[in-house]
Amino acid sequence: MGLSGVSWGQLDLHDAWIPAKNRIGGEGQGFAIFSTHFSFWRCAMAAAAIGAAESALDKAKNRLRSRNAFSGPIGRFTHLQQEYAKHASRLYMAWLLIQSTARRIELKQYSYVDAAMAKAESVEAAIAAVQWSMLVHGAFGYSAEAHLEKALRDLLGLRIADGTTDVLRGQVARGLLGETLYALSIGREIDLYSPIRERQLW
Repeated sequence: MGLSGVSWGQLDLHDAWIPAKNRIGGEGQGFAIFSTHFSFWRCAMAAAAIGAAESALDKAKNRLRSRNAFSGPIGRFTHLQQEYAKHASRLYMAWLLIQSTARRIELKQYSYVDAAMAKAESVEAAIAAVQWSMLVHGAFGYSAEAHLEKALRDLLGLRIADGTTDVLRGQVARGLLGETLYALSIGREIDLYSPIRERQLW
């Protein structure tokens, strides 16, 4: 539906044998090692989402200044000004979170929870901003000519890739509240190999 030109695929291995000397990590640690991939890509997807939303807000800003209705530009209506300020602020806060997460990754600090938080909140903020920009453009915003529908379709794909928003927020809660409450919530024993560690935000 979106992300045209991006490869979606998988690699299936059947009866593949790997010598023990070539194994990376210890027994049962595969997902913990793979989680470093999640941290990197989730941060990258969050940045892509913010970029798409910033472009949409730029279009909305131009629309607020150039579209006239009732004897003046529609940007003079305070309800539109308030919404613009809200979306701009949310995107900026998300960008600061992405930068903080990227810095942690660069310093090889624990960033699994940070990356989950960054992707979940950035993508949701971006979707809301693009949808609002479409509304500002009226019927034109629903057309392909406005170049907003593609951004929305792409963002809906990012909402799913490498963990949906609900899954990511669950991982954030798991990291902030601890493994015990998470294990109780799904009725299983504590995962000793979980890549998610308790994280203090401040």
